[in-house]
Amino acid sequence: RWQFVTASDPSAAVDTRDLREITPEVLLEQVKEAVNKRGAYAFRGLSRAFRAMDDRGDGNLDREDFKYGLRDVGVDLTDEEFDMVMDAFDRDGNGLISLTEFLAALRGEMSAARREVVAHAFAKLDADCSGRVTIDDLKMRYNVEQHPGYSEGKEDQAYEEFLSNWDVQDRDGVVTAAEFNQYYGDVG
Repeated sequence: RWQFVTASDPSAAVDTRDLREITPEVLLEQVKEAVNKRGAYAFRGLSRAFRAMDDRGDGNLDREDFKYGLRDVGVDLTDEEFDMVMDAFDRDGNGLISLTEFLAALRGEMSAARREVVAHAFAKLDADCSGRVTIDDLKMRYNVEQHPGYSEGKEDQAYEEFLSNWDVQDRDGVVTAAEFNQYYGDVG
């Protein structure tokens, strides 16, 4: 948008605009800001939305779905800006964006302190020290008596529901440290 600024004295006419060169990195920051405005679970929502658009189920989005997904989360790029982002993530030029790579670039890395807290939480849940968290581990560490399904005799369902929060990659009822880290990386 245009803004005209005038001054009665030429020495007072100072350009205070922050004109940065538009690069894929600058655009990625704009996308991050738009996603962060949606709250702590925005990355999880973006991830779910993109995965729902992945009609082929191969972890990739085509150009139109990717553009629609960005607009859906409040990122409205010009065609030129979108082409720049697309080119940055479409490394082989096949017209597809890897969801995993895009979300990882968008999310960034967890700080060392946060990784340590997440590792400690995972170790606490991994009651049998197998390097995996299962329903059996949760039964030793988590009380589901307050869950609405508990009184209906659906105790295992309550544990499955709780475990499914972290079982984000292959939905096999087993949570690995990588899945646990991915979940907490996604929740800001």
